[in-house]
Amino acid sequence: MMDISTALIRELSLNFKVQFGKSPALLVFAPGRINLIGEHIDYNDGFVCPAAIDKYVGFALGPSSTEKSIVLAQDLDEEFHFNAQEDFKADQPHWTNYIKGVLHQFSGMEIPPFQLVFRSSIPIGAGLSSSAALSCGFAYALNEWTKAGKSKKELALIGQRTEHEFAGVNCGLMDQFASVFGQKDSFILMDCQDLSLSFVHAELENSTFLLFDSCVKHDLAESAYNQRRSECEHAIAILKQSFPEVTSFRQCEMRHLEATRGQMGEISFRRASYVVAEIERVHLAMSALKNKDEQLLGSLLNQTHEGLSTQYDVSCAELDFLQQSAVNHKDVLGARMMGGGFGGCLLVLHKKESQHSVIKALTRDYLAKFGIEAKAYPINISQGIQHLAWHEQV
Repeated sequence: MMDISTALIRELSLNFKVQFGKSPALLVFAPGRINLIGEHIDYNDGFVCPAAIDKYVGFALGPSSTEKSIVLAQDLDEEFHFNAQEDFKADQPHWTNYIKGVLHQFSGMEIPPFQLVFRSSIPIGAGLSSSAALSCGFAYALNEWTKAGKSKKELALIGQRTEHEFAGVNCGLMDQFASVFGQKDSFILMDCQDLSLSFVHAELENSTFLLFDSCVKHDLAESAYNQRRSECEHAIAILKQSFPEVTSFRQCEMRHLEATRGQMGEISFRRASYVVAEIERVHLAMSALKNKDEQLLGSLLNQTHEGLSTQYDVSCAELDFLQQSAVNHKDVLGARMMGGGFGGCLLVLHKKESQHSVIKALTRDYLAKFGIEAKAYPINISQGIQHLAWHEQV
């Protein structure tokens, strides 16, 4: 049933028992995600292609012996004590805002006091959506704990609203949907207008995916995300004025952009040019997956990286170097930066038998150039959020 290791289940259960002297009543595992293609498109009404991966935020939950609830962030060795009926406000430390944001959306419901420990195997700041896994995983755990009966879509929306209202990030829904709806060995084709989902089996015959964490995160990331969104909103407003038939970027063609280039300005023109091309690449990538055309898939990843670097301006010197080092390797089919940008991970498509060689070459080159040791993560496409009740635990 579960593709989560027995060791991880036992470790989380033991951590809870050490803290509270009893076994947890519930375990929840919320995966991080990769996005094959369609970067920065979820808030631009396009299509994206994420998948859940076998890196998780794990939660162990049980009843509290007092009227107060407690959440322990094990990786940070920090605690948050509260009454679940409080009127929560965003504050420090930052991680508690994801807990508060979810609790806020369960307000008015009876929430029996609980004790909870969580920890993450998702690399923080690597663009793998650890924040969505935290908020959606906690929402899922609360939903089970309170028997609220919320649907998967409602839980994903709770995760998004938490980001908007408590974390200050105006995100789309891709990260949350991937963590909640993911299917093992499949990518999700998500329509960001109507939120419909379809699944494409990702059984590549000769290649597989690898993540390289650049281990850098430049401070521009969060502010630039909101700025790019604003620039794209400006572009689509100009387009709608001149071309009523263009209601979103998915109806837009390059001729529309060229005709309005002067009005929207060079920066918004470049952003919109990337978005229009990336929407098309998503559809080409879906066809490549279905046809097992691994060469085409790799080429599309390279094109996306070029657009993110030169048109959307969200890459950085470290990621550009890693990507070039990857595509120079004879067994790499393609690579691109992934996530919000200005650091984080590189997604690499390489021949299956060459994993060791690719890791060795990229870590060597990157260390020589920047004095930083990149971290490599082999990944598998996993199921979305999963849970175990106490009687199911290994």
